[in-house]
Amino acid sequence: SVPLHRALGRHAELFELGAVIAESGAPQQPVHPDTHWTSNPSVITTFVALQDVTHDMGQTHFLVRTHTKASHESYVWGQPLPWGHGPADQEDQS
Repeated sequence: SVPLHRALGRHAELFELGAVIAESGAPQQPVHPDTHWTSNPSVITTFVALQDVTHDMGQTHFLVRTHTKASHESYVWGQPLPWGHGPADQEDQS
């Protein structure tokens, strides 16, 4: 599609396809970024529900405008791995 060509170039390709399957009563996933921030984005994450998702099943929430460097930096520090870094990592950034 034209918007994808503008964002990633005409030679963009699908390199990973995954599925998330949750059993009834599974714990909620924590809020997390799907990728690390970069000034040269090369990944687009897409969510496609393969069945009707009811309120009782829980929803996937998308946090708009969280694709920025500032947003990622404010989220990542202090979060548990694999999505974040602990306080010791932050001290190493001086």
